Amino acid sequence: MYKSAFAFLFVLLLSMMPVGTLDAATVRIEESHPSIVRSAEWFAVSDSSVSGGRVGVTKRIGAWATIYFTGTGIKWIGYNCSCAQGMARVWVDGKLVNVSVQTWKGTGTTPQVEMYSVSGLAPGKHSFTVQASGFMGNAYGDYLVVDAFDIENGDVRMPDAQEPAAMQDDWPPVARLTSPLYPDNIVTGMVTLTAEASDTLTAVTRVRFFAGDTLIGEDTTAPYAITRDTSAIPGGSSYLIRVLAFDAAGNSGSSPYSEVTVRHGDQTRPVVTLTSPAVGSTVSGTIELAGAASDESGIANVQFLVEYHAYSVETINDSTAPYTATLDTTGLHDGNHIVQVTAQDGARNDGRSGWTMFKVDNSVTASMTRIDNSNPGIVYTGSWGGTNVIDPAAYEPRWHWATVAATGSAGSTASYTFEGTGIRWLAGRCWECGVADVSLDGGPAQRIDLHGSDFSVRDPSRAVYSSSVLPYGTHTLKITVLPAQIDGRSQIYGSLVTLDALEVLK
Repeated sequence: MYKSAFAFLFVLLLSMMPVGTLDAATVRIEESHPSIVRSAEWFAVSDSSVSGGRVGVTKRIGAWATIYFTGTGIKWIGYNCSCAQGMARVWVDGKLVNVSVQTWKGTGTTPQVEMYSVSGLAPGKHSFTVQASGFMGNAYGDYLVVDAFDIENGDVRMPDAQEPAAMQDDWPPVARLTSPLYPDNIVTGMVTLTAEASDTLTAVTRVRFFAGDTLIGEDTTAPYAITRDTSAIPGGSSYLIRVLAFDAAGNSGSSPYSEVTVRHGDQTRPVVTLTSPAVGSTVSGTIELAGAASDESGIANVQFLVEYHAYSVETINDSTAPYTATLDTTGLHDGNHIVQVTAQDGARNDGRSGWTMFKVDNSVTASMTRIDNSNPGIVYTGSWGGTNVIDPAAYEPRWHWATVAATGSAGSTASYTFEGTGIRWLAGRCWECGVADVSLDGGPAQRIDLHGSDFSVRDPSRAVYSSSVLPYGTHTLKITVLPAQIDGRSQIYGSLVTLDALEVLK
């Protein structure tokens, strides 16, 4: 009797609760479930802190995993860490819905974290796909982790035989020229050009080799290679080589260019070293760049490259070494930079040193205070990571400090309360970057577009927002990350937003 009365009371209480206060029924599907369809090159990693004791991992750009389900929503459960994780794309029912899901974390690790979720789907059959995009390059890595999926108001299902693929192959093949590359790109006579190409979803059908814009050969079978007779090409001629790979879906992907120089005589490069500034040194004001170069044919020209810009000193031969040039560092932002010295001999063979990192530290003006992105006065909400960007071999030194705060999560905010007459926000623009709203003292928002026009565009950090002159006093700046946008060419922006530093005007 008491049990029946208790059950009746419990049902009565439930009927009195407002609609929406009950959580939707959720079914967790581990990444090892046999119904999850995935491309090649995934492997399992055991970890007691994750759901089910293991995660699925891929380090292949373009690799994907698809789960077919019924229900009204789904959550992708992943793993945040400061390891070599990159970016991901998300597809729902075969439609691309996000191109830049951020999976890294600046410090520490967070297992079983929600990476992306979709809700409000019509009850019925659906598919959800994650794909490794690796847009951020070596600074973040290319790893993608899948721990589990949480399905709302439904369960996993197997795809119907007549059901179309969960995602279309619009991902270009990955192509790479393997030879000739520096320092073995001085050639003569018969030259063999080689390349690698691969595609995750479909097969590579052919690889074309180009010298500049001229097609010089094609191969349809791996390993991809052609030969070229350079004996009729004038000595000293230089041209750019690249390869273009095509897959069975008609997508094409290009390799970077490699410069090739034809030499019929002296083919020995100068030996070049940078002697100043020292690795890791801190400099300010006007400094001297110094290097050494030697070659049996003599040295005809020496150049110092700072962030790929030339600072030249003309010379006749190596008897005048060391070679020097002056650099005014006040034209560079405070923080890490890279320098390299190159030399050309009498036969026009060029040699180069490695890149050396140094740090510029010119004090800001007395009327300005620069605030690092890790300053405790900056209040972050949402998903932000402090990403290390000091390795010049991995990423161009674009920032004022060794880290930059970054997020790809729409709705994330960064707020800073300051005392002064103005403020500037320093950030970078890039192809995968998105847009953000900036408001001051709770006023109308100003939209800031950080999207670059080309995949390769990653500008150095600069002021992307500057306030008007304000009455001296206490003010608050707020940055709000917006969802991925559509540009004028109907291409989807990313949603990456960075905060390098803030500059407060007194």
